[in-house]
Amino acid sequence: MNNIESLKSYFSSEIVLILGLVVLIFLSLRRGHSDHKSMSPASSVVSVVTLFLAITAALSVNFTESQPLFHGMIALDPFGQFFKILIMGTTLVTVVFCTCSRDLENTPGPEFMAFLMALCLGLNVMCVSNNMLMMYLAVEMASLVSYIMAGYMTENKRSEEAGLKYVLYGGLASGVMIFGMSLLYGLTGSLDLVSIRQVVINNPPDQLILFLTFIMILTGLGYKMAIAPFHMWSPDVYEGAPLPVTAFLSVASKAAGFALTLRFLFVAFVATEVEGTWSAVSAIDWQMLVAVLSAVTMTVGNVLALQQLNIKRFLAYSSIAHAGYMLMAVAAQSGGGLEGVVFYFMVYFLMNLGAFLVAGVILNQRHTEDMRDYKGLVRQGASGLFLALTLSVFLFSLTGIPPFAGFIGKWYVFKAVINAGLLWLAVIGALNSVISLYFYVRLIKFMLVDSAEKNDTIERVPLRFASLISIFAALTLVFGLYFAPLVKWTQASVVMFR
Repeated sequence: MNNIESLKSYFSSEIVLILGLVVLIFLSLRRGHSDHKSMSPASSVVSVVTLFLAITAALSVNFTESQPLFHGMIALDPFGQFFKILIMGTTLVTVVFCTCSRDLENTPGPEFMAFLMALCLGLNVMCVSNNMLMMYLAVEMASLVSYIMAGYMTENKRSEEAGLKYVLYGGLASGVMIFGMSLLYGLTGSLDLVSIRQVVINNPPDQLILFLTFIMILTGLGYKMAIAPFHMWSPDVYEGAPLPVTAFLSVASKAAGFALTLRFLFVAFVATEVEGTWSAVSAIDWQMLVAVLSAVTMTVGNVLALQQLNIKRFLAYSSIAHAGYMLMAVAAQSGGGLEGVVFYFMVYFLMNLGAFLVAGVILNQRHTEDMRDYKGLVRQGASGLFLALTLSVFLFSLTGIPPFAGFIGKWYVFKAVINAGLLWLAVIGALNSVISLYFYVRLIKFMLVDSAEKNDTIERVPLRFASLISIFAALTLVFGLYFAPLVKWTQASVVMFR
C-alpha cells in the first residue's frame, strides 16, 4: 500500500499520539510554568484528550481483512487493533494514576507525560510490526523510554537502581535478539515474517542453527513478556520504579510483548492449519519449548511470591506467574489458545490495574509498601472497608476463583491446553493455581481478619481513584457472570489467524 495512503487512512491513532507528544514537549519548554515541577493540570488534560482521540481513531478504522502498511512493514488487523486499544486504555488509567501519586511529587510533569505518550506509541508499533526490522525498532523505542521512566525519581536511590538494572538487562536482551534476527535473515534472506515462513517450509535451514537463532530472538521477546528465565529484571524494577510506572509496565509492556511474540510465532513459524489448529514448521518444534517455558515461568512466579512482603515485589511475581498462564494458551497452537490469551488480557487489565490502584491509595496515605501494614484495613473507616473489599475482589480474581472474571480467563486457557493434548501442562497449571491461592489469601487475611497495630483511619479516597477502583471491581464481578461481550470481541480479534 502507498505510504501516504497508509498514513492518512490507517495510521491515524499513532499520528494522534505523535501530535499529543509534540504538544507536551512544548508545554515542558515553557519557562516560568508554575506547574513545571508537578503533574500539571494542563499536561494531564492534554494526555487524556490525546489518548481519548487516539482510541477513537483506532476504533473508527474499518477493515475486513489484514492490511499491509508501509510496504508490508506493518500489518493492520483486528489482532493488532485489540492490543493497541488495550495499551492506550492502560495509558489512560496511568495518566489518572499519576495525577494523585506520591511517587511523582516534585517531578517534571509535562516531561513525564511526554515520555508516557512516547512509550505508548512504541508499544503500539510493537503490536502491529510484521517485519523483523520494524520489530526491533519498536522494541528499542519502547525500551529506551521505559528505562527513563523506571528511574524517573532522581532523588530516590531505589528508582535510580531500577533504571540502571533495566538498562543492563534490556541492553543485553536486545543485543542477543538482534544478533538472532541477523542470523535468521542470513538463513532466509528476508526480514518479512511471511517470507520467512515460506523459506522455512520450502527450504528448511539447518535445524541446530535455526533453533539457536530462535532462542536468541525469544530472549528479547521473553524479556518484554517478563517470562522465566528472562524475568530477573522485573521484581527489582517494579519495586524501584514509581508505582504508576510499575502498574503500566505490568500490563501494557507485557501485552505488547505477547502481541509481538504471537505474531512472530504464528506468522513465521507455523506450517499448516486444520480447523483452527496449527502445527509448527518441521524445522523447529517450538510448541514443547513454549510449554516448558510456561511451566517454569508460572512455577517461579508463584513460588517466589510466597515469601514477598513488599506489595510491588508481590505484584511483580504475580505478574510473572500470570505470564506463565498465558504462555500455556500460546503452547496450545490453536484458535482457542489465541482466544485464551486475548480474553485473559481483558480481565488481567481490570484485576491487575485495580490492585495497583488500591496499593497506590495506601502508599499515598500510609507511605508504606509493606503488606503487613494492610492488617485490619477493613476496620479502618469507610474508606478502609472500601479498599479492603475491592482489593479482595481483585485478589480472588487473580487467583482464578469463581464467580470472578479471572476464573473465566483461566478456564479459557486450561480448555485450550487440554484440547491440545498437553495434560501435563494443565496439571502443572492447576498446582500453581493452588500455590497462588495461599499468597493471595494471605493478603486478604491481613486486611479482613488480622487486627491493625495502630487504630488509624483511612482518609477519604480521591474521587478519581475511587471511581476507577469501583468500575474495575464491578466489571471484574460482572464479567465473571456475564462474559458474552468479551467473548465476541475476543473472537473478532483473532479472526486473522483463522
